Amino acid sequence: NFQEYSWAQKDDKRAMKYLKRAAENEDAVAMLKYGVILTDIELPFSDEIAGRKYLEKALDAGKIEAAIRLGYLYANGVGVPIKLEKAKEYYKQAIDGGAGPVPDLEYGKFIKSQYNVDDDDDEKILEEANVYLKRAAEAGLKEAYEPYYSSLMLMNLSGDLSTSPN
Repeated sequence: NFQEYSWAQKDDKRAMKYLKRAAENEDAVAMLKYGVILTDIELPFSDEIAGRKYLEKALDAGKIEAAIRLGYLYANGVGVPIKLEKAKEYYKQAIDGGAGPVPDLEYGKFIKSQYNVDDDDDEKILEEANVYLKRAAEAGLKEAYEPYYSSLMLMNLSGDLSTSPN
C-alpha cells in the first residue's frame, strides 16, 4: 500500500532505485512493473532493451500480464524490430493465460490494424478482431467500445450501435 504525504517530496529516481533492486532480486511483480516503466518511451528514464528483458523474466516467473506489454513492443517496434507474428504469439499467450480483458482489447486492435479496406478478403480480419474487441467491451472495458463499434460499422453490420454491448 502506498500513502502519499504532502510533507514528503516525490522522488522518482529513488523510487526507481528501489523498484530496480526488487526486480534484480527476482520479485515477479517488481520485474513486471519495472519492465513496463522502462519500456514507456515517454518517460525520461526509459530503456526499452532492459525493460524487455525484465518483462521476459516476469513472464517466465508467472506474470502473464507481461505478455501484453511484450506483444505491444513487438507490434509497434519499441526497442525491438517489428515482428507481427511474435506480437500475435504474446497477445494470444496473455489471452490464453487468463490475463483479463486487456489482452482481448490489445489483440483486437492489433488484428484490426492489419485491415485493408481495399482488400475484399480482409473481412475475415475484421471478424477476428471483433471477436476479441466484443469480448473486451462486454467485460466492461470502455476503451474497447470505439474500436469495436468502428469495426462493426466497417463490416456494415446492422443493429443499434448507440448502446453499450452489455
